[in-house]
Amino acid sequence: MIFKNMKKKLLMFLLAISLVGYGQNWARAERLSIHVSGGFSSPSLSNIKTGFETGFGFALGLNKKITISFNFGFWKSQVDEKAGQLKEGNLTVTPFLAEIQYSFPGGKKFAPYVLLGAGFVFSNFALKDLITIPEIRISQKIENGPALEAGLGSQMLLSPKLAVFAEALYLYHRAEATTTISDLNFGLTEDKFNLNMSAFLISLGIKYYL
Repeated sequence: MIFKNMKKKLLMFLLAISLVGYGQNWARAERLSIHVSGGFSSPSLSNIKTGFETGFGFALGLNKKITISFNFGFWKSQVDEKAGQLKEGNLTVTPFLAEIQYSFPGGKKFAPYVLLGAGFVFSNFALKDLITIPEIRISQKIENGPALEAGLGSQMLLSPKLAVFAEALYLYHRAEATTTISDLNFGLTEDKFNLNMSAFLISLGIKYYL
């Protein structure tokens, strides 16, 4: 319930800064910037819980409309067991993404934008302790792989070097997972299955222009 309320507030903030100052002239020189952000990741699979997401990166403005950025994210989610898929445990996701951002005409201190991105996602899954007989060991692994991203955002300039931004993004990522059962009596068996690791992300951040 807390996560749901926070996501609603972040969406309202995104809408609010999308309305402030609209119709003025947004002017920003081509320059390098660094940023940090925090928010929430809401996975597509219902048995993977919402997690707190953090990120950082840098960007280069090519002109007043086009910006290229590189972002590094991180979040953890609790996982409930689902038949034929992941068992109960903790999931760690670390995406590395390159993005191209297009800014619409806004204001001197404000600019809404859309973005598209692609990159690679690293995933690690740690099983909760299972009660099994001593002869059997069970583990699960999620393969790393490529991902696509799309979303929208708004940025508000606080000073010539400092800005705040809000983003709503969708990260598309599919992965193969493997359940490995090691039995002293019957040997090693593996069961592979596909996972929808896509997630909806909402984040707030601070950007500093160098």
